[in-house]
Amino acid sequence: MNKIFFYIMIIGGLFYSCVSQPVLYKLKGDQGGLYDKNLYVYADGYSLVFSNINEIIVGIVGYEIAVDEVLFVVNIINRSNSNITIIPDALKVYGENDNQTEWNQLYVYTENEYSKKLDEQFKRQKGLMFFVAGMAAYNASTSTTTSNSYTSGSISDDSGNRYSGSALTSTTSKTYDPSKSTEIYNNVYANEDRLRTQYQDQKTFQLKKHTLFPNDEKAGGVIVKKDVDAISRYLIEVPIGNDVHRFWFKVDFESNS
Repeated sequence: MNKIFFYIMIIGGLFYSCVSQPVLYKLKGDQGGLYDKNLYVYADGYSLVFSNINEIIVGIVGYEIAVDEVLFVVNIINRSNSNITIIPDALKVYGENDNQTEWNQLYVYTENEYSKKLDEQFKRQKGLMFFVAGMAAYNASTSTTTSNSYTSGSISDDSGNRYSGSALTSTTSKTYDPSKSTEIYNNVYANEDRLRTQYQDQKTFQLKKHTLFPNDEKAGGVIVKKDVDAISRYLIEVPIGNDVHRFWFKVDFESNS
C-alpha cells in the first residue's frame, strides 16, 4: 500500500500546484458503517481512502476547491488477471446535508464539460490580464511636458495712447515611447503562457475512459458540482466491472485549521 499512498499523494500535489482556484478544504475519510472494509490512511494533513475488491485497488483523496466544486483524485490499480475498463461517467457522488437526514446525488462534470469551463476561465483571465497591462503600458510609455513662456506687446487707442503688456502662454505636449511598454507586454505574454500551461495541465489530468491491463494503473481528477448548499458528508461510488467501490468523506473543519 505504500506505493499507492505516495503515488496518489504526489499526483494530488501536482494537480493542485496548477489549480486556478484556492483549495478551501481537504476532505477527511469517514467510516461508512459496520461493513466498510476500506483502508483509511492519514498523513501530513492528507486523508486517503483505499478499497480493494477482487484485486482491483481504488484510492481516493478529496478536496473542496471552490464554494460550488469538489475534486476527487482517483487512482485505480489493476492487480487482477483481466483487463478492466474505467468509465468516469459511471462514477456517482452523493452529498448529505448538515442535518444528516438526506442524501442528494451531485452532478459530476464530464471531461468535455469541464474542459469547456476551463477554456472559458482562461479567456476571462487572459482578457483581464491584457486589459490591465494595456492601461499600465500606456501610462508607462506616455509622458506629458508643459512649457511656459511670456509674450510681450503693445497697442494704441484712437487717441494715440499706447499700452504695453505681457501674457503667460502654456504649451502642453505628449510623447509616446513604445520601448517602455515592451517589458510590460513581455511579462504579460510570459504569464499568458504559464496560465495556458496550468489550464492545459488541469484538462490533461482529468480521469478519462481507459482500458486498464493487468498490473497497470491509472489516475486522474473527477470534478463534482455542489448543487446542495451545505454538505457534511460525501459518498463516492466507483463502478468497475460488476463491483462498486464505495468511499465516504466528511468536511472536517478542525483538520483544515
